[in-house]
Amino acid sequence: AYPIPLQKSLLYIQKNYRKKIATQTLSEVAGVSVQHLIRLFKTHLNTTPLSYVNRYKVAYAMEMLRHGDISIKEISYELGFESPNYFSRLFKKQEKMSPSSRRGIINNYDKEKL
Repeated sequence: AYPIPLQKSLLYIQKNYRKKIATQTLSEVAGVSVQHLIRLFKTHLNTTPLSYVNRYKVAYAMEMLRHGDISIKEISYELGFESPNYFSRLFKKQEKMSPSSRRGIINNYDKEKL
C-alpha cells in the first residue's frame, strides 16, 4: 500500500500516459511539493517520477508494436512525445534496442508460433 499522494500520481499516469506529463503536474495532482513527490517515488519505487513515466510509456509502446502496424513516428506522438527521435533514443536506452528492431523480433516470434 503506497501513500495516498503516490497513489494519486500513479493513477494520473495510468489515465494520462498519452500526454506529456511533468513532475510539477504530478505534484499538483498529488497535493505535495515536487521534492516530496520525488522522495516518495525514490522511496517506494526506487526511481524518479519522470523515469517512471517514461518506463510506463515505453511498456505501452511495446504493446503498440506487438498489436499493430502503426509507425514508430505515430507511436511516439500517440504517447505524447514531441520528437520521434527522442522517443527512439529513450526506447533504445531502456530496451537496449531500437523500436523497429523490437518490432522485428516480435513479428518473427509471432510467425514462429504459427
